[in-house]
Amino acid sequence: MSATKITKCPTCGSKRIRRVRSDVSIDIGKLHYVTPNVEFEKCPNCGEEIFDLTAMEKIQAYRPSLGRPKVRRRKTA
Repeated sequence: MSATKITKCPTCGSKRIRRVRSDVSIDIGKLHYVTPNVEFEKCPNCGEEIFDLTAMEKIQAYRPSLGRPKVRRRKTA
């Protein structure tokens, strides 16, 4: 549950914003992934979606790895 209760949409000002639970689909370049069953605030008027820290952590956990950076090892003399 979010720490701050959202009562008004920051985009359109609607007071109809509601807490919903839905799958979140994200595209990053050619990567596409879906995070199931995420709880977040959504405005039925304009479609704005507001994710709290818990929702963002869940989305990040489902994000595909973009690869680890290569580590160069020092040569010993």
